[in-house]
Amino acid sequence: MQSRRLYLDSVAAHLGVLLRGEREEILRELSDHLEDRSMALRAEGLHEEEAMQKAVADLGLAEEVGRSLRQVHGRGTWGQALMTALPFVAFGLAVSLPEWGSPPLRAVIVAATSHVALYWLTFGIMYAVFLAGMAAGWLRNMPTWSYPYLTFWFLFTLWWSGLGSPRTIFYRWRAWIPGLALIGILALASRGFRPLITALRKPFSDWSLASLTLHPVVAFFCWASFDEMNATYEGPSMLLALLLCAAGAVGFIRSSRRWQRVAWLLGSALLGFGVTWTATTLYWGAGGGSPLVYLFYAVLIVLLIPGSMRMVEREWRERVAPD
Repeated sequence: MQSRRLYLDSVAAHLGVLLRGEREEILRELSDHLEDRSMALRAEGLHEEEAMQKAVADLGLAEEVGRSLRQVHGRGTWGQALMTALPFVAFGLAVSLPEWGSPPLRAVIVAATSHVALYWLTFGIMYAVFLAGMAAGWLRNMPTWSYPYLTFWFLFTLWWSGLGSPRTIFYRWRAWIPGLALIGILALASRGFRPLITALRKPFSDWSLASLTLHPVVAFFCWASFDEMNATYEGPSMLLALLLCAAGAVGFIRSSRRWQRVAWLLGSALLGFGVTWTATTLYWGAGGGSPLVYLFYAVLIVLLIPGSMRMVEREWRERVAPD
């Protein structure tokens, strides 16, 4: 019916940053509700179009309904926010604790092997968190909070596969075995790769989600900037920078508007890079690099690359759409 279609189109225009699949589900539920209400009104003697118009009027203004639904469905819970921040926190603790002057865990490790044992304890727990998050997200068809886990696993495995260190258990291609084996098991359990396809598709349809997906790159860049430093403030500074990245992920999940989500990620990236630049400049002097370089990387990762992904998606749809 004309009145229902126009109403649903107006509601859709005010749903904001919700992903396409979420929008379709919400609009389908609204359509079913209007149809049920219209049928009840027709039973009372109203004509078909008149009943639908009355059902639409009873539901409320499309702008108010759309904004209310955006607030409910667009803002994640605190539990989801903590799940999003967990890989950042795990990564921050794993890479920073071995760099503290007196790491707390060294008290329970034999002095001769303390650093190596601490290294494997922290990195092993961190890697387990990445894999567990990937598995949980896969089984839930990749909700928003699960994307950083997938990126962290990919980045860490990529780094681990090229690390020529005697402490490396999985070396070169063998670094990919645990994650790929897990993906194979999950594919068998879910009878397909639909969650992985969803994870690859969604960031192209919502560039703010692409920003969240790439946000672990900011954390990796901060960590890499501390390479070859040996100072008492290295560990605390590194941890602070990475916790700031985690705060951006929490703000992203708890925000319902796209500009708020992107602002959280960009702000946390700038603060994390600010801490990193301050610590490295304090240690290396002019060799710490220009702050403009960090500003460029923050804008590139949070804004430019995600925006380009959205442009690619639109261009692709225009080319493959039927005439």
